[in-house]
Amino acid sequence: MLIQIFHSDANQQGLDKIDLIGIKEDDENLIVRYDLVNSDPDNDEEKLAPFLIVQVPKSKKNIMFIANGTASGKRIDFYVD
Repeated sequence: MLIQIFHSDANQQGLDKIDLIGIKEDDENLIVRYDLVNSDPDNDEEKLAPFLIVQVPKSKKNIMFIANGTASGKRIDFYVD
């Protein structure tokens, strides 16, 4: 299964890259950890939308996303196909 991690930098913080930290699996969850990074200060004024596509085994487990050490609970922001 392919998962696309997408971030719209609407606040223009210069977040232009997504670094995948790792993917772990336990009995109930598939946990995707990543960091949003400002890798190029020259483009901080631009509205950017970095994305990352990762492949994980197809599973019926809950998918949890942890960005910059914080679990994201906004299910409306997740689109998993």
